[in-house]
Amino acid sequence: MEPKQGTVTLNSANPREALKNWIEKNPTRKVVDHYFSAGMNQVHIMWEIIDPNKPSASGYETIVVTSGNLPGWLV
Repeated sequence: MEPKQGTVTLNSANPREALKNWIEKNPTRKVVDHYFSAGMNQVHIMWEIIDPNKPSASGYETIVVTSGNLPGWLV
């Protein structure tokens, strides 16, 4: 199956919190890898479906953080 790709916007205090919130909102997806784009206030994640009742799938997603304090969060 072709990996799915998308962008989601989350209003979070910082990119780490945005990643945590995304994980909580997507319990059937497992984050396989991620990285932060500090200058752009984004989190890029690669995920896969872990629910045995759903078809196997994987994808890439960019979380755009709409508010928060960028300086110092990546410590």
